[in-house]
Amino acid sequence: MTSQPITQPRFHADGIALAVLFAVVPLAFFPRMNDVFVLDKAYLAVAALVFLVAGFGLETRRRLWISPVFKWASAFLGWMLLSSLCTARAPGEILAGSTHLWIFVGALAAALASGPDLHRKAHFFLKTGSWCVGLLGLAQALGLDFGIDWTAKFDNRVFSTFGNPNYLAGYLAVLWPIACVDFLKARGTRALAAVRGAFLGLGTGLALMAVYGVVRPEGRALFRRYLKVGWALILVLAIAVGALMARQGGWDSFSLSGETARQRLETWRVTEKMIQAHPWVGVGLGNFKVQYPSYQWRTQKADPTLGVTAPYTLTDHAHNEFLQVTAEGGLPGLGLFLCLWGYALWKLFRRGGCGPEGTFNWEVAAALGVCGSVLGFSFSNFPLQLAPVVLIAGWTLASAETRERSNRPPEVLGRVTGWSLAVLGLFLVVITASVAGSVAYRNTVGEAGLGNMEPATRYADRLMALSPDRYRVYYESGQAFSQAGSSYIVRMGEAFDQAIRCNPIDPEIRLGKATQLFRTGQFDKALEQADKGLALAPNLHGLQFVRGSALFQLKRYRESEEAFAQASRLLPTDFETWLNLGVAQVLQGEKKEAAQSWAQALVLRPRDVRVITYLESLEKK
Repeated sequence: MTSQPITQPRFHADGIALAVLFAVVPLAFFPRMNDVFVLDKAYLAVAALVFLVAGFGLETRRRLWISPVFKWASAFLGWMLLSSLCTARAPGEILAGSTHLWIFVGALAAALASGPDLHRKAHFFLKTGSWCVGLLGLAQALGLDFGIDWTAKFDNRVFSTFGNPNYLAGYLAVLWPIACVDFLKARGTRALAAVRGAFLGLGTGLALMAVYGVVRPEGRALFRRYLKVGWALILVLAIAVGALMARQGGWDSFSLSGETARQRLETWRVTEKMIQAHPWVGVGLGNFKVQYPSYQWRTQKADPTLGVTAPYTLTDHAHNEFLQVTAEGGLPGLGLFLCLWGYALWKLFRRGGCGPEGTFNWEVAAALGVCGSVLGFSFSNFPLQLAPVVLIAGWTLASAETRERSNRPPEVLGRVTGWSLAVLGLFLVVITASVAGSVAYRNTVGEAGLGNMEPATRYADRLMALSPDRYRVYYESGQAFSQAGSSYIVRMGEAFDQAIRCNPIDPEIRLGKATQLFRTGQFDKALEQADKGLALAPNLHGLQFVRGSALFQLKRYRESEEAFAQASRLLPTDFETWLNLGVAQVLQGEKKEAAQSWAQALVLRPRDVRVITYLESLEKK
């Protein structure tokens, strides 16, 4: 009897990294609504991808560089980064603005370098994570939110899987094509949150799957073989879609007259203006939100005598990936983006059966469905800026070259070497600081919003030390100091000065600085800052209010009245604006106009002592 050597089980670090990507990341993807986090939890995905890529061997890297789809993706990423370095007005936003692209290319690289076994493992982890999120989507669709409050209020904020139903719906829409394949092969199912953009994306994905089935002879043969089942599935799908649309309001739910559609169209018009001003190199990654205020008012109609009266709005996203890519990377960026997806779709459509003659390639159909869902949803939202979606999208694009990869033995991914551990360790240090800054940001905004000024200022100090290159860090810190009393007025000014250095074209930062200067009695400088802000956004109410206040203190009452009058048109519900307008009018002898302004103020605050006293003083005179 001969003894057999005992083999030690190999540590499958790549499997753990895949579990983090496809199971943990969707569950750890906390809400990103508004400005609650400086850096989102997508860095968890980046850490796993860094570990996988750091373990690539020389042969793996060589194979990547001869992959056409990876070349297109790398060219797209390279252009977006290089053009951003040349054009970004707020360079500190490039890193956060490019995170989703790094995840996209990293997931593509990992998928291209891995073999069939690792792909099966990734699919298993994808199902593990998606089922948990799917249950949440089903509960939401049925109206069972389990006490989740979908608001942006700090004390009611969601700290759960997805803090925004649009994010959840987009993620599930991308999973549906995979689910359809599972259903046809193993009778699986999924849930989808009721968001119109997600249904548009899903419809695009299913349409691509259907087209693939029609153009491939094995697909037509499969349909003829299961003719009754095929028509039954089409009928069930049509009934389900009809019932769902009826519940959502029928075709009216897609009407362009709705509030959501109106907001989208306005955002797209603003983005178009931005593209026209920067057609070739764009404004830089992460700088769409930086430039948006300077263009938002330009799409509104202006009265020759009254000026711009449309309200000031702000958004971080174009809600259309194609427009945002063009705005941030110019027309070359859009061209590379389209070439990448076009090449992948072309390669997928050319793929035939992967088994015996006549076998339909379900994996290719699922990949086409995923790509179609991502691109379809990209017309009305920003799925490629959400970590779970962009992971699946990058991984799926590798399916375009599966046949070429299957002929080569794959290397082990994520090899635990001194080099990979060093790279991962360094990156984890960066991530730790980023997460700490994110928490400090959240606490600064939240505690200031709740009126807890002592912890708010403490977190603001910590925030500025952890994230010294982000303009919103200094802006929110300045806002916290502004509410903490006169003892913090100097630090308030310093914070806004730093914010202006990081982003000189943000009108809200100019408003914060103008307010600080006014409170310290520097009325000339406050007026100068207000004018600079109004040159960027003449429809920002606060700037007109501070301008009117500074002009009043400088005894330029006529100009002060004009500023307050414009402020009242921008925000008719602001009590202080009407009150100050009446005071400026009285000092010029315009008693009738002052009475009208104070009467409007009294409507807003019927029992306010000041306005009642002012009106009584007019009656005595």
